[in-house]
Amino acid sequence: MIIPLKKNIICDINVDAPKTIGFSCMKSLFARFYLTVFLFALTCLSAYGQSSSNNCPAPNFVFEQQQSKLVIANREVVFVTHSSTHFDPLSLTKNPVNQLVEKTMDSMSIFYLHDSRSNINLFNMYLYDYCEPTAYLHSDIGFHKLDLSSVDSIMVAGGYFEMCENNTIVSSIDSWATQPNDSSTKKYKVTQITDAIFAVGQDIRSSDPYYLDFRDIFYNDLRRRHHSSAIPLSTILGVIESPESKLEYLSRRLPKNIPSNWNIFLQLQGEELRHRFVGEGSPTIIFEYVSSDELNMNQ
Repeated sequence: MIIPLKKNIICDINVDAPKTIGFSCMKSLFARFYLTVFLFALTCLSAYGQSSSNNCPAPNFVFEQQQSKLVIANREVVFVTHSSTHFDPLSLTKNPVNQLVEKTMDSMSIFYLHDSRSNINLFNMYLYDYCEPTAYLHSDIGFHKLDLSSVDSIMVAGGYFEMCENNTIVSSIDSWATQPNDSSTKKYKVTQITDAIFAVGQDIRSSDPYYLDFRDIFYNDLRRRHHSSAIPLSTILGVIESPESKLEYLSRRLPKNIPSNWNIFLQLQGEELRHRFVGEGSPTIIFEYVSSDELNMNQ
């Protein structure tokens, strides 16, 4: 018996063998089902890649053993660490990253940090539109080996605030700390672009007064839109009421490798926190937190 089904599927049922009735039909239906699922998934992946990828050609990476040999021409450097849809699937930090790069490309050295060996975080998943940085650095978890002896100011975007972006700063401090301090008033500056940095709220405690507000945005909104969504650092700061409380939260993620004889200042929205003051004759490192809109290159 030949039974016609929808979509021109033909099932051959053997009426003389009751135990096999419908077997070939089921095989046909299952085959079509899995083919449909496969084609649908392929279509989704293709659409996702087209909507999230940049148009940059495959980069030439500078690996760790060669990074210290790069000559940096400017005293100010921009790091864009792991800024990709792999970590920020909703592309919440894309526009701020591009705004930062656009504002600094003519006056600063710009380094893009990638995990070039990853087969799930490909170069065309990164969020920037500008394809000609000073160099593409291989960096699997945010560290670098640049010689920053001629640099006294860095700007950092991309990367998890709690890990890779922090590691980029750690590497920069390591480079600075190995340099002789000819001046007792030496100052280093780390500017973090809050809306261009993503996070997961690792440093937020359940006892914090803003904990429930954070959870509402992160889990009830962003994680419902995408199961692995991150949250911009600026959004976390937005649920913390006072500048003093914001600075206290930010101080929880200060790098642990800052030399003990350095002063540590934090600056946000016109407020300054002296996290550690050793003395007037000691080197000082300043952590400044601004959004891409607040970034003023004329200062």
